Amino acid sequence: MKIWTRYLISMVLMLILLTAWTSGTVASPVDFSGTWTGPYLYDHEYALGKSGDLTVVMTQTGNGVTGTFETSSGSQGSFEGQVEGTTLALHFTSPVDGQRVSGSFKAEMIEGIIVWEGIGASSGVTQSLRGALAKNWIKDIDRALSLSKDIFPVDANAPASPRYTTGNLWVWAKAPEGETLVSAVLVTPLLEVIPLLEWDEERQRFKGDVDMEVDQVETLYPNGIYTYVIELAGGTRGAYFAGLVGSFPSQYPNVTAPLPGELVDESQPLTLSWDPWTSPGLYTDIAIYFDVDHYQPKQSHETECEIPAFTLPENRWDTFKVEFSRFSGYAANKGIEFFSYIRTAPHVIESQWLGKVAVHLPSGQVGGGLMIGLDGTGIASASLIPPAGASGGPVALAKGKENMLGWQGVARFTSLAQMESAYPDGTYTLRVVYQDTTQEDISLTVSGSYPTQVPEITSPVHLSNLYWWEDIDLAWHTWTEFGGTGNMVNCTVERLDAATEPAYYTADEVWSGSDGMVSDGGTIEPGLLNPGNTYAITPMFVKATTHPGVFKATARAVFVNTAVIPDSRLDVSLSGSGSGMVAGFDGKINGSSSGGTLSAVYNRHEQVVLVAHPDKGSVFEGWMGDPDCADGVVDMSSDKSCIACFRQIALGGLLNILLTE
Repeated sequence: MKIWTRYLISMVLMLILLTAWTSGTVASPVDFSGTWTGPYLYDHEYALGKSGDLTVVMTQTGNGVTGTFETSSGSQGSFEGQVEGTTLALHFTSPVDGQRVSGSFKAEMIEGIIVWEGIGASSGVTQSLRGALAKNWIKDIDRALSLSKDIFPVDANAPASPRYTTGNLWVWAKAPEGETLVSAVLVTPLLEVIPLLEWDEERQRFKGDVDMEVDQVETLYPNGIYTYVIELAGGTRGAYFAGLVGSFPSQYPNVTAPLPGELVDESQPLTLSWDPWTSPGLYTDIAIYFDVDHYQPKQSHETECEIPAFTLPENRWDTFKVEFSRFSGYAANKGIEFFSYIRTAPHVIESQWLGKVAVHLPSGQVGGGLMIGLDGTGIASASLIPPAGASGGPVALAKGKENMLGWQGVARFTSLAQMESAYPDGTYTLRVVYQDTTQEDISLTVSGSYPTQVPEITSPVHLSNLYWWEDIDLAWHTWTEFGGTGNMVNCTVERLDAATEPAYYTADEVWSGSDGMVSDGGTIEPGLLNPGNTYAITPMFVKATTHPGVFKATARAVFVNTAVIPDSRLDVSLSGSGSGMVAGFDGKINGSSSGGTLSAVYNRHEQVVLVAHPDKGSVFEGWMGDPDCADGVVDMSSDKSCIACFRQIALGGLLNILLTE
């Protein structure tokens, strides 16, 4: 390992001992006394997954910290520093063996571990580092971390070129031999805490996963150190780590047999095949998942897998998932998961539903909506036929966008009277035509009254401006009819073409959720709404009925706008009798005192880490300008201006530096 890299690590350790961004605002300093261990990664080795380990022994007296460190490569050193409250941004230089190394780092204490990242420079070369430390590092534990891009067939019955459709983070943790695991969470490099809530009795482990949009995979879960924080029976706490590095495989072979939508005989062995993987690269393997949790590992040169007879249950769809992974060390990998669907019976209907909704619009007008859906397999088409005497015609169902098995239909009207005339109460026929040309008619009867109360929506108010990057708290007055068995609240958020009520009837649904226990609101997660759009937010209050799969509901719609927030500009200048250069963690800001004011544009609320490097004969005295610049970490909530202050060193001080270097 290069000298400057080793001493970057020493500076990280010094800053970690001096710095803690805790999850709350605590006035007193965090106590760092004790022995800490953990891994680190630095940027030019991300592609290969190389890393090192640190062991730190420290003592804290009041706000003062002293200690020693040692790396897995044999580098040793000592340090001292000062903790001020719980946060401190530190910049310093360290003349050692002819090298002068400087750096700026940030750290956070969370779930009993220290997560840190920073940037350091030596001889004009800048590098970033990431790592985590724990007081009880439990090594050699069976655990897994997988970040994947998932590819589904465009149509289960019409094979087509694959495409990315979702992203997934999947993780599980086990206890050390002879111990009992009570709880486990995963802490990501961006400090998201993911509880592992699902207990796998067969494998005696906690597991969990997170689904996301495919373009968010590497933004939300970047390369770096991921930390498992576990609790064992008896109260013992510990941690183990996973280093996620490298890139996703560039190739994703197609599943060639069975074809998507193909009918198979569950009583016979089945061979699953895929195209050869021509460029697997290093640290690769293939995992085959079928029938939910059944799993078979394969070597990267293999192209098929035999599935035993009667492994797949009859009369349903079954899913194959072929995962092509690139392993990155520390039991973590990045993979492309290719899904394929087959069916083991000609057709089956799993569930169906029919509902009538009275929609109360902001103008006071009451519209109407008829909603139909079914889940099943082997379906070619489906439609709803109204009862005799209805003026409305059949309603065709279309295959859902998100669910391979779901078929959905809707009919909307500008008034409730129009809907009741077109689709009155009575017995409806849900007609399903299967792919083998057979047909099935399902009877659904709608009757009864709508809920008599329509709670007002209290937040957000009608046509309010929302901040699209934050959580949106949705609230309504308590529903006095709520609480009966089977009652439910379902909320839809729909993007509109304009802030008019007619547009409500042609909107695209972007989010929905239901909660049968809460009557006073819910939360729309950030990122689901986009800036500069108008949305209809419609909680639907569903009254329990005696007919399975049939309901009547009352909904209240409001329209809201999302504000377009401009980018923020950061200006950085240098002042004082000395000289030097400044750089941003992301590289947008980079220049010296001769370059004048340095400027860059950032997304609103993006965080920028600034680093200042003094020239020989100068020292860096700190940041001035906007108050948020003081620690070198700038929140771009608005335009900001920062000043790096350098002071020229007196002759005696300069000679001392030259002699030590």
